[in-house]
Amino acid sequence: MLKYNPIIHWFTSFFILVFFSFSCSSEENKEQNKQKAFEWVFKDLAKLDPVMVQQVISSEHGKRHYVDCDDDGKPDEVWFIDTDIRHTTERSPLLVRAIDRDKDMSENGEPDLDNDLYIVDWHADGKIDAIIEYIDNDGDQDVDIMHMFFYDENYGLRVWWCRDDGDDNLLWYNVDYAYFQNLCEFKTHFGGDESFACMYISPGDDHWTPFLENPFFFYDEDKDGITEEVLRFVGDNNNIRSIRWSFDADNDATENSPRDYDISITALSSDYYETDPDHDNKNTSLFFKEEDSETVMIYGFPATIMRRTNARSFVQKQIWAKVLMTWDENDLNSAYRVEGNTYERWEGVIASASTEPNYEMIRVGWPDCGFVNKRYEICMQPKGINEYYYSSSDHRIHLKNSDKIWLKVDYDYDTKVDMVYEWLDKDSDGFVDHITLDLEGDGTIDDKWPLDKSGIKPITWTFEDVYSFQSLVVKENPQYLYYLNKVLISILEKKEKGASSELVWNFIQNKMLCENLDIDQSSRLLQSDESLLYYLSLAVDRQIIKLKKLYINESFWDMFYTFRSKGDYKKMMELVQKEFDLHLNLVDYNTWIDQLRSKPREKLVAWNENWVKPNIGWESKKIAFRCYDGHFDIYCKRIDTLIYPNIADGASFHEDTNNWGMDILHINKRGGLGGLVLYINGKAFPLRNEKQPDDPVFSSKLFKETEDQVVVELKVNNIGAKENPYSAQILASAHAGSEDSQIDIRISGGNTADDIKLGIVLPVLPQEMFFINPEIGIMGTWGFQDPAIGWIGLGVIFPANKFVYLDKLSDEYCAVLKYTTGETIRYYATGDWLRSHRFGPTGGGNDWQKKMLLKAASYNQ
Repeated sequence: MLKYNPIIHWFTSFFILVFFSFSCSSEENKEQNKQKAFEWVFKDLAKLDPVMVQQVISSEHGKRHYVDCDDDGKPDEVWFIDTDIRHTTERSPLLVRAIDRDKDMSENGEPDLDNDLYIVDWHADGKIDAIIEYIDNDGDQDVDIMHMFFYDENYGLRVWWCRDDGDDNLLWYNVDYAYFQNLCEFKTHFGGDESFACMYISPGDDHWTPFLENPFFFYDEDKDGITEEVLRFVGDNNNIRSIRWSFDADNDATENSPRDYDISITALSSDYYETDPDHDNKNTSLFFKEEDSETVMIYGFPATIMRRTNARSFVQKQIWAKVLMTWDENDLNSAYRVEGNTYERWEGVIASASTEPNYEMIRVGWPDCGFVNKRYEICMQPKGINEYYYSSSDHRIHLKNSDKIWLKVDYDYDTKVDMVYEWLDKDSDGFVDHITLDLEGDGTIDDKWPLDKSGIKPITWTFEDVYSFQSLVVKENPQYLYYLNKVLISILEKKEKGASSELVWNFIQNKMLCENLDIDQSSRLLQSDESLLYYLSLAVDRQIIKLKKLYINESFWDMFYTFRSKGDYKKMMELVQKEFDLHLNLVDYNTWIDQLRSKPREKLVAWNENWVKPNIGWESKKIAFRCYDGHFDIYCKRIDTLIYPNIADGASFHEDTNNWGMDILHINKRGGLGGLVLYINGKAFPLRNEKQPDDPVFSSKLFKETEDQVVVELKVNNIGAKENPYSAQILASAHAGSEDSQIDIRISGGNTADDIKLGIVLPVLPQEMFFINPEIGIMGTWGFQDPAIGWIGLGVIFPANKFVYLDKLSDEYCAVLKYTTGETIRYYATGDWLRSHRFGPTGGGNDWQKKMLLKAASYNQ
């Protein structure tokens, strides 16, 4: 046991006191510096009223507190504790002061995402930690520019400047009103036509200083809403230390999978290939001039950045200090060995650092795509501007004058190199003329062949040129490699039983499944034509080496390698068939690949009527609907899933606590989304039961069900006058992959002399943008009714030729249609929920109206 020593105790206490005082002082200084940084830009807006702060944190979290600053009877600000589940507990409670700058917020309404300013206090301690600004610079009520401000001890106030160049109203996602890469990158758009840059400003500065990612450009050349090309600059002010330029070379990205980059060029400016070009602040000899720049304003202060329209031509003209081409051969451009990070990268193809002896190059950006299954081509000291070419002998695009080209194969993703390819330029003319193959990755060359240079074609580094070659390669070559594989397999098996067994071919036949990949990665490999091209070529090369060992015939192999040097897979296959007198009845490639990619039939729709009476629900994986006594409701989903089989077992669908989504509509005593009203001689009879005498009577049941479609039947009796009541049959259906419900209604009974019309309703929301287009046949609303739900869209699509007039009931809009007793009218109900969007912030009502128009066009074809 240690004895008490008063001297040691005194020194220890003194040290702790000094350390604690220093820590407190340091933290105080940090807070003071942060406050000064925010105040330099935002002036008095950066000061939170302590009385208001206390009022907000003392009340129920989520409650809105409105402030009318100019006494015009309309709120200018709303304060609240944000309870959205996207935020973390780490910085809660989040106190938000939202300033409505375009005067479109009503009492009990909500700030929007087009022209408002969000000032955020983490932990609700009265100190500002983040600010987000949304700007609508063309007056169309959607976001065009977004600024995300935060404090950095090293730089002062920082901002992510984000611009929507393509006007698709999709920009950055935030958690805790800030951008955290691991939490936000998957849901930040980074697509279409967009630009962003990183900047800082310190108290006393009269401008923003761009640095690091300065800037990042995304290009959508075919205007399909999906980026084909991304260009990243790194540097301070107008200095450029590095660039990375990537293409979706075969243009196969989709709306559901919008990131699929295949190739990149990473280039360094002089003197920076030995340092870290992402974080080294030293100036370089490369900079852009005034004619290549533009000035943008960020909350009253200017910033000068590279001009978007000049960026590509500027890069094309430079002679770089070092250049690295990276080709994603296996079409799996994800972070290499980063746990949980398996999705396609948004930044383009980030090359791994090259550690090849004498061909070293640092990594530029993170996370990189890894050193395996990617082809690398490095030019150590370019003598001129970059040049590129396509070689029909290996069906690949190359960087001219590369000093080293290599591809390390890890086909089963166990991190061990299985094969190594090298491309050689033996005559030093800048074009590859030989390939070597190390079959085991052990340093021994097992095969080599020449490359005929007669098929070389120069190309430009543009998406159009790259795509024109790569798209044909991906379209045509997999089938030829498949047939060649099948022929080689047949010959090998004849030569020696079991000789045809091949690891790579077995991997393909096993649907790319292995213990080192998750199901999603295997599925992506299997569904990709580029991946099939890669693996089929590996399998062919391995089978050729086997056959060479079993069959010695010099003249045959001379001819075979002549065809191989030209990349002529078809003639290689024909030669083998002729040599071995082989007559095979091969399964057609398209049949084979369809069978390989086929999935077991699964149920894509569902229904339920047993969880809460009198509910009956029907759904696709995209969306769910329900009806109870004529009230039509909607559940929106964050993920593709079926909820009705287990709806009674989950959390409350009225709260956003399910991983799938929630009920987004408060119906009350209304028809809800697409509810119905029968007009008899001008009098409205809502088709719903509110437990009042003489209300219509409902019954429901399943009408039809398959894997792809479910139809429920609602029967309504006792509509209108007792002496001549009407009846209705409503068939509501959900279809696989659809976000809408098709509804067919037929009215019967009543008095033949009656004038009857049919009304379809939408509820009035407390804050909304309502629209109707009778010529097209759409009626919709985008609005807000509850902070716990957020922004929603509701809509119906009806036959335009039936429209008579719009009736405004007490708290419902009603599209009134002509109706003849006995006919069937078909309409569609649909909805949207902002929180279910992968990308935001969206254009609100304008975007929802455009989407409704597209839906109507598809149904009216």
